[in-house]
Amino acid sequence: MATKKDSLLTPLRPTGERSRSGGEIWLCRCACGTEKKLPIYRVRSGGARSCGCLKAAAQKNLGAIGAAFTKARTDLKPILVGDRHGTLLVTNPQARPSSDGSWMVELKCDCGHVLEAYSHWVRKSAITTCRRRECPYRAERKRHGALAEDMTGKTLGFLTVVGPGPYAIMKGSGRSIMRWLCRCLCGREVLRYRSGLKDRPVLSCGCVTGRLYKPGEKHYSITILGYVAEEGAIFYLTRCACGAEKRLRCMHPATMPRSCGCGGVVTLLGQTITAAQLAKIVGSPLHSVLRNLSRTTPDRMILPRKAKRKDGRARGGKS
Repeated sequence: MATKKDSLLTPLRPTGERSRSGGEIWLCRCACGTEKKLPIYRVRSGGARSCGCLKAAAQKNLGAIGAAFTKARTDLKPILVGDRHGTLLVTNPQARPSSDGSWMVELKCDCGHVLEAYSHWVRKSAITTCRRRECPYRAERKRHGALAEDMTGKTLGFLTVVGPGPYAIMKGSGRSIMRWLCRCLCGREVLRYRSGLKDRPVLSCGCVTGRLYKPGEKHYSITILGYVAEEGAIFYLTRCACGAEKRLRCMHPATMPRSCGCGGVVTLLGQTITAAQLAKIVGSPLHSVLRNLSRTTPDRMILPRKAKRKDGRARGGKS
C-alpha cells in the first residue's frame, strides 16, 4: 500500500475495526519497531507519519535548543549597578529570578519611583522611563522612540514654557498625552501640546492671530521695533517711514494698518512728503489719494488737467 515518502509507517493488515468517522483501521509497524493501530486514511494522507516517536524527538530537540538559548543569554554583557538607561538607573541587577529563566532588574527613575523589569528589556533599552502617568519624564516620545526634549524655560514666540502640565486623556483610545504649561507675554497661562509649540506659525495664548512680525521686519511703511504687553494685550512698537513712532496692537496682517496715519511716504518733484501732505496739496481726501497713487504718480496728480469741451473731448484734439 502506498504511503507518503517521509512516513515511517508500514501498513501490515486490516484489523476489522472502524474509527468514529467510519474509516478502516489497520495495524502498522513504525521504523522504530513499534506496532500501532491507526486509521488507514491518516497513513495515506500523511496525517500520521510515525507511532509518536517523531513528536518525542522534536520535543527533546526543542528542549536542547531552549537550554542553548538560556546559556547564550547568560553569556551576554552583564548589567551593572549604576548603568543608566534613559531616566532609569540600575540599583540591583539581580533582584529576583523571573519566570522565563532570566533575572528581574531593579531600576530607579529620576522621578524617584522604583520598579522592576526583565533583564533582556534593559539590555535592549526597551524601557527608558517608569511609564507612570504622574512621571514628569514620561513626555511624548518621537517616532524613533527617543525621549522628547525638556522644553522647560524655552521661549517660543510670546509663550514661555513654565514646566510640564497635567496629562490629557484621548477619547476612544484612552491614551494619555503630556501637555506643557506656558505663560504668554500678556500674562495668561495656557496648556499646549508639544506639537502645537513646534508647528504653529503664531505662538501665543490666542491674543494674537495670523502672522507674527519679528523685530526688524517691515509691514508696508511700518517697521517693527519690538513688543510690549499692557492691560492683557500685546502691542507692536513701530516706526513709520515718516519717522513717527506708534504702538499698534498685534492683529492679523490683513487688518493691520499700513502706516501711522500719514498714508506712507511719496516722492513729489524730487522731495519726500507724506500722502497726507499730498492730499492737502491736491485738495482731495486721503483715501482718494491713496487709491489714485496705485494707478498714477504724485507728479501727474498735481499737473493741471486739460480743459474739456462740452461734448467731453479735450480742446486741441482732432475734430
